[in-house]
Amino acid sequence: MQASNLAVIILTLNQEPNLPHALMSVCGWADEVHVVDAGSTDLTCELALARGCVLTHHPFQGHAAQCNYALRELPIAAEWVLFLEPYEQVSPRLREEISRLIASRPEANGFLIKRRLIWMNRFIRHGDYGPVWSLRLVRRRFARCLASREHAFFQVSGAIGKLRADLLQQDRKGLDAWIDLHNRTAPLQAKSLLLPAARSLNPRGGYDSCPERSASLHRHIWNRLPPMFRPFLNFSYHYFLLGGFLDGVPGFCYHFLEGFWYPLLVNYYFREMRRLPALQSVFVSPSTLGSSADPDS
Repeated sequence: MQASNLAVIILTLNQEPNLPHALMSVCGWADEVHVVDAGSTDLTCELALARGCVLTHHPFQGHAAQCNYALRELPIAAEWVLFLEPYEQVSPRLREEISRLIASRPEANGFLIKRRLIWMNRFIRHGDYGPVWSLRLVRRRFARCLASREHAFFQVSGAIGKLRADLLQQDRKGLDAWIDLHNRTAPLQAKSLLLPAARSLNPRGGYDSCPERSASLHRHIWNRLPPMFRPFLNFSYHYFLLGGFLDGVPGFCYHFLEGFWYPLLVNYYFREMRRLPALQSVFVSPSTLGSSADPDS
């Protein structure tokens, strides 16, 4: 069932392994598919053109700025916009649900969608890393993207609804790329923790419609713990108490890397920056600030 009055926007930067899967899930279904590229040096742009997408080149100056550029400057005729990351795919059930929704002319101006993570070809269902709700389907003229010091998230004026079907998240760039991305973003996360307005937020980051939801917990508990103790507590909480071990080997690998190694890296930088403030300019270089278009880092 084709979705009329819908445009899909995908922001890219060297996403050759991922983009074909994202495009396969939306091309031929959505009225328009726009790819906004931030300077890829691989075959990302060629892949987009081969599938009939509208390709636009725009330098990356932050994820929120890139999203707002897409909303305001792209030649979009559709009323509704679905933002899709290049490592995500729209499931068949979600396509059907969105098509029916738009045809029904809903009163809400935005809809939250569940993102489900696939890691080592298996769903991560436990450890509180299951479905994550994100505001991705928006009525274009009522939407904008905002950025806190750690998050990019959409905001719409008017009512917000929820969809039932899943948006699938599976990064096919490999572990080397995942580690490289987190190596580059860890100093940024650490620097944000030094700022009073941001220290109440979860240092793991995310692309959520409600980034402030855990602010109270982190303000009163997390930020009062010794920095180098936090990763041990985080991993134990998610892997053992919340059942992350139930996902087997993929669950262990994901929880260890995302729930222990990355927080350890962030808190190491945080400790060093707090001890020697001059290191902030060394760890956080201008090239690092503009090197990734990934909101989930």
